[in-house]
Amino acid sequence: MSDPTEIHVPTDPTDPTDSTGQTAALHAMLHLADSAWDVTNHRRTTSGVAETLTRSGPPPVSTLIATVAAAAFPPSAKLALLARLKGAQFPESELVPLATVLVRPDLPDADRIQAATDLINVIDANKADPLGRDPQTHFMQTAGAGRPDPALPVGARPQQPILTQLVAQISSNILTLEPGCAAARMSDKGQPYLSIRNTMRTTKTINQFVDLIDPLNWPQCALQRTFFKSMKPVGSLTLNPKLVQPNHGWSGVITETVDFGPGFGVMQTDLNMTFFAKPNLLGSTYSLNKSRDGKIGYDEGFLMVEDQGHQRVITTQKSVWFTDPKTNLRPDQVCQVWSFASAMLVNACAHL
Repeated sequence: MSDPTEIHVPTDPTDPTDSTGQTAALHAMLHLADSAWDVTNHRRTTSGVAETLTRSGPPPVSTLIATVAAAAFPPSAKLALLARLKGAQFPESELVPLATVLVRPDLPDADRIQAATDLINVIDANKADPLGRDPQTHFMQTAGAGRPDPALPVGARPQQPILTQLVAQISSNILTLEPGCAAARMSDKGQPYLSIRNTMRTTKTINQFVDLIDPLNWPQCALQRTFFKSMKPVGSLTLNPKLVQPNHGWSGVITETVDFGPGFGVMQTDLNMTFFAKPNLLGSTYSLNKSRDGKIGYDEGFLMVEDQGHQRVITTQKSVWFTDPKTNLRPDQVCQVWSFASAMLVNACAHL
């Protein structure tokens, strides 16, 4: 973006062939996630991490919020951001445009504005689920999940009247982030790396996560494609029927081409990767085979989804080190943006 105050959102932000709007909206969301509100001086403050990642200055808050509100991000991702901003003491007047897109569009305009205000007041930024729902007591434990179970006692069902006024994806699905994430600077045989781990919980079914967890499918999701430009096997993949039946499960070397944005540029890395899919467990692992451009010194981790009956638990582990020292963040700079970006990808790329 030549002018950071002008963020382009395409006419059809759901068009998978045009990721420009998705990239701009992602940058806007990262800027907002890395924010707090200075109540005394009535302005946004930031740690500067988002500016480092996107190599762009902070546009006005109203521009950032309007960009995210218009983007083709799932409502649950926008709800998580809304909770984050409320917890950072952003004024209600700044949050209403974002809250309004989470309200049912069939309501009269005046009712939508009132519902948006009510939503902001109800949200508790200190709870894992912003609306205070517990998947074990509020939602069915079967694969058809996502709707309140009429067989549950009345006291165990959702009590928030606001739920009836929200778009269906919020009222029927929970995705939560564990409080905080873990990040630490570590070393392996003298090689330093930054280790980041976070956990999410959701009421989506495990089958909705197959494409998200299978690395070969990462460029297929419009939002993931802003990072993962291509995932190409080097030679033939080894199909492993012991990993899963009937035909999922493979291992091999994959050339990963990623674009981290203006501050980092395109990087191309060969990774040793494995994908497995069992009835109650999905996962993929990766480790560095070689960096084709010399930009990565260490890269390994895993993604895993475990079905626990009433909920699915998603765990991500990323250990990475860039050869350019300027691109390696401190552990205390990572979690606020990393955990939020992970939740956003899960929301956007797990099949609804």
